Amino acid sequence: MFQEKNATLGNAAILIKSVLQTFENGRSTLAFNNLWLEIQDFAKDYNINFDISFQTQRLKRIRREPNRLNDFVLITTSGAEEPNEVDNATAEDSFRVNEYFKILDSIIVNTKKRFCTESLEMAESIDNFFKLNIEFWTTIRYTYTIINITVN
Repeated sequence: MFQEKNATLGNAAILIKSVLQTFENGRSTLAFNNLWLEIQDFAKDYNINFDISFQTQRLKRIRREPNRLNDFVLITTSGAEEPNEVDNATAEDSFRVNEYFKILDSIIVNTKKRFCTESLEMAESIDNFFKLNIEFWTTIRYTYTIINITVN
C-alpha cells in the first residue's frame, strides 16, 4: 500500500494509527481469551498437547542488567527483567504473561516511538493541503481581484 502510485502521507498515517489501535485493543484479557480458545481448537484439531506441567523451577543463572545501562531508563524490556524463578500454574498463564502481553507491549512501544503523534498529524496535514482544490482558490482570487478593481 505504501508504494502505490496514489499513496499519500495522510493515507499512510491513517493506516499506521489504525494498526496501532488494533494492537492496543488486542492487549486485553478478553482478546487473549478469544485467541486462547482458537489456540485450543487448533491444538485439538491437530492433536497437539501443550499441557506441560509448569512447576517452580530455578533458572541456571541470575540475569542482571549490564553495568553500562545503570544510568539509563529503558523503554523496552530486557532479559534481566525476567524473574529468577518461573512459577506459572498452567500453559495458558505462561503464554499470557511471558509471551502475549510482552510481545504486544514491545510492538506498541516501538511503534509509538517510531511514529510519534506529531509526525502522524503532520503527514495528515500535508495530505489535506495537497487535497485542496487549486482551481477553486485561483477562481476565488481572480474574482476577488476583479471585484476589488471595479469597486476602486
